[in-house]
Amino acid sequence: MESQESLNNVIIIASLVIFLFGMFQIGVAVFYHKYYINSKRLDTEKNFREKLDLERNERARIAHDLHDGLQNDFVAIKNYVNLLSFDEQNQEKINYIKHLEQSIDLATKSIKDISYSLMPSKLKLEGLIPAVSERFSILSKGSQTYFELEYEDEELVIDENIAYQVYRIIQEITNNLIKHNRASYCKLSIIVNKNTLKLTFEDDGEHFNYKMALNNSGGMGLLGLNERLRSTNAKLKHIVSENLNIFKITIEL
Repeated sequence: MESQESLNNVIIIASLVIFLFGMFQIGVAVFYHKYYINSKRLDTEKNFREKLDLERNERARIAHDLHDGLQNDFVAIKNYVNLLSFDEQNQEKINYIKHLEQSIDLATKSIKDISYSLMPSKLKLEGLIPAVSERFSILSKGSQTYFELEYEDEELVIDENIAYQVYRIIQEITNNLIKHNRASYCKLSIIVNKNTLKLTFEDDGEHFNYKMALNNSGGMGLLGLNERLRSTNAKLKHIVSENLNIFKITIEL
């Protein structure tokens, strides 16, 4: 009887984990639908900055809710599952509980990764250079591309809103590079000269024409990148040399 009750408890918890994760996915979908509807209302060139501010605020809110809400719920569920394994003699049930704990760990990690992707805490707490450095370290370990970062001042101080947009520009370019360029190496140089921020990307991936790719883009990657460039009044120059793709981005601070 007690064994049956223990198994029922495990099934209930597993169902709760699936339900919570499903609700999380629905919440993310609702957010992007809400953002899309709101952005359509703001879909004029003069309101690019307002639209990106809306995105930034929504990302920060959802990242906070995921970290402090859903992630903590999964931690509590895992603790309860651990209690169920105490004094359990049935090996089949023990294995089932272990699999459930592993599933909870994977779900918790996914939430943490999504939360960080939405609004990296290091960007807010430590600044642009440490945040980009951490991102490059993660990308180098998790992809076929090695990313290198060059900079003059690790404690670079720029306006928080500009730092956020610059980080997203870097994110858009590196995401596109991994997905489409098949590069094995990418170097980013960040230099501030008086009131000008200069980003220079160099990669050994497949050559392409940026303007043509932008006009033919069916996805949001290059379109999102172009919109962020325009919102910050950035100038982009794409150079194709014999062995490298080179992007030079200049932003007035």
